Amino acid sequence: MKRIKIIVSVALLAVLAWRTDWAHVASMFARLRMEYWLGALAIYLAVQAFGSWRWQLLSQPLGFNRPLSHYLGFTFIGMFFNLMLPTSVGGDVVRAWYLAEGKERRLAAVLSVLMDRGSGLAVLVALACVALLCSPVAVPGWVA
Repeated sequence: MKRIKIIVSVALLAVLAWRTDWAHVASMFARLRMEYWLGALAIYLAVQAFGSWRWQLLSQPLGFNRPLSHYLGFTFIGMFFNLMLPTSVGGDVVRAWYLAEGKERRLAAVLSVLMDRGSGLAVLVALACVALLCSPVAVPGWVA
């Protein structure tokens, strides 16, 4: 089974490499400001680490006591599947699957992922409300 996964992965990467306009990629990288790219990468990794820590805190009351590195790894695996599957829920299923590690823990793992998603949605709504209060003129009337 592992060989099949490797073969499929290599085949997908080969198709992607074949269909890529490498001259365009090279010209874009030539104009890249490395300090901005590294800064964006650092912010992105910090946000993912913070989200993994939040998920860890939410799953601890459900009986999951894993190190933060596991949650961070599961988060990146889930993000991969979010990008590769035709739905964004697929990554959440994979995250819960990796966290559960057993049939009796699946419901608790799914609940931890749902709580993580729900808290993220609540923060997003709160940010939208703060943005509305800070700049009510820039928002269409139906949103207010």
